[in-house]
Amino acid sequence: MQSDIKIISMPFDIVWENPIANQELLTIELNKLTEQKDLIILPEMFSTGFTINKNAAEQMNGSTMQWMQEQAKKMNAAIVGSLLIEEEKKYYNRAIFMQPDGNYFTYNKHHLFIGSPEHKTLTPGTTNTIVEWKGWRIALFICFDVRFPIWSWNISNNNLYNYDIAIYMANWPAVREHHWQALLHARAIENRCYVIGVNRTGIDGNNIKHV
Repeated sequence: MQSDIKIISMPFDIVWENPIANQELLTIELNKLTEQKDLIILPEMFSTGFTINKNAAEQMNGSTMQWMQEQAKKMNAAIVGSLLIEEEKKYYNRAIFMQPDGNYFTYNKHHLFIGSPEHKTLTPGTTNTIVEWKGWRIALFICFDVRFPIWSWNISNNNLYNYDIAIYMANWPAVREHHWQALLHARAIENRCYVIGVNRTGIDGNNIKHV
């Protein structure tokens, strides 16, 4: 049965390729929360910024995964955000949906950004991920995925809706902010669902501004 769900998005100015510094920044912000939340949403590649530097990639048992497990347990909330992950000599832009009990779901970004070397360096995901949390079905997407409506199509063959909420984690440049807002609205309208977009802020290591 579906009940109220309390969600908070946490856009922030990501420290370039410095997971420990970003963990510390986010821990401070999480400690400021005065009300219980059910779901905390972080931006795309929240531990490093949008980089395809393989040296910045983490393993699935790395420090940021451990931090997510610790914080989800402490906050008694699910935490979702994407990381640059190395696995079996392949690299992924991978969303992690971490639950308070330490169990998690993953989604590998399917549409790798053709405006950067991401599509030449990382391996694209091949499947969608829908997580059931607090009675809500939540679909996970990452940044450039928002430009591809068929990928987020919300009606199954039996004419039932697949999910209630779509989350788009992003490092979306300020110069294309209008596109970001328009595309989020479009995905919500066509799929008859709630859509939450969480972007980073500040200027990244490539001197690209985000808002």
